[in-house]
Parts: sequence; structure tokens; C-alpha cells
Amino acid sequence: PQGCGGLVADEKNNSRFDEFMHTEKLDVFTMPEPQVPAGRARRLGHTSRYHTMINKYASNNGYTVFTTHHHSGRATHGVLMMVKEDIQVTKVERGLDEGHDEQWEGRVLAVYTEGICFLGLYMPHATAARDLLRDQIKAFIKRCDKKVILMTDINSLATEDKSITVVHPKGNYPLV
Repeated sequence: PQGCGGLVADEKNNSRFDEFMHTEKLDVFTMPEPQVPAGRARRLGHTSRYHTMINKYASNNGYTVFTTHHHSGRATHGVLMMVKEDIQVTKVERGLDEGHDEQWEGRVLAVYTEGICFLGLYMPHATAARDLLRDQIKAFIKRCDKKVILMTDINSLATEDKSITVVHPKGNYPLV
């Protein structure tokens, strides 16, 4: 299957993902770049059913699904987040700008709960785009009235000024 979203959407081959989800018993799960299309684009072939299959998997396992998509609706970029159904989501945003404009490549998904904002990101590897998104993240965190938990592919999140901290199972440490 195309993209990580295929792990969830493919009922015949998602046993490792299913085992992970049941073992870890996660309240919130984020998948950067799931490559899930907007669900309305029939021309996308086999990926067009990802949205339906992921929602079915989530519903059967007690989750609500939130996604972002590339502005074209095609199966590229994006962020997928599954939140346990018993957690009350108060707001969802798909951009970091103060005007709440949706990020056109679908790289940003902010899901707000009582006291916490889960910020799912798919970081670009291009230097200028990555630096711009890092600056937007820092500004977003400063103005957010809730604790922000970054959920992203950390390989391109690191900053030289160590202003973004990673929580690791063995403790917290600044990215270098």
C-alpha cells in the first residue's frame, strides 16, 4: 500500500499496526505523511478508500480520526491523528497562522482538548520551508494558552538554538 496510511487502511496487512495500537493503548496517535487523500477524489485509485478504511478501523477501536491533506486532495503529505473517543476535543485547526488559514500542503494538524493542544506536524526537508515552519511552531507555542505536545517526525525538527525540547521515554532533552 502507498504511504503509512496503507498500514491502517489495508485490513489484510495491518496486523502489526493493530498489535502496536492494542499493546501501547495510546490515547492519542499521530502519523506524519500518511498519504491519505481527502476521500473525495475517485481518480486516486486504491488510495481513495484509505479515508473510509481508516475511519472504520478507528471507530472499531474507540478512536476518532482527524486528518489534513494536500490542497489538491491527492494522497501526499498530510497528518493523521487518532484520539480516543472518551477524550473531548474542543477545537481542530489545520494551520499555525493567527488567521487560522489551512496550511496548503496539509502539514499541520492542531487538536485541542481541555488543557492540551496536540500539534501534529509533517516537517518539510527543504531548508527554507522547514525553517519557516519551525518559526511558526515557536510563535504558535508562545501564543497558545494550552500546553502544546508536538507529535512529528523529529528528524527535521532539530534547531541549533535548542528552543524545542523532545520528551523521550527516559527523560527530556533539547534537540541539537
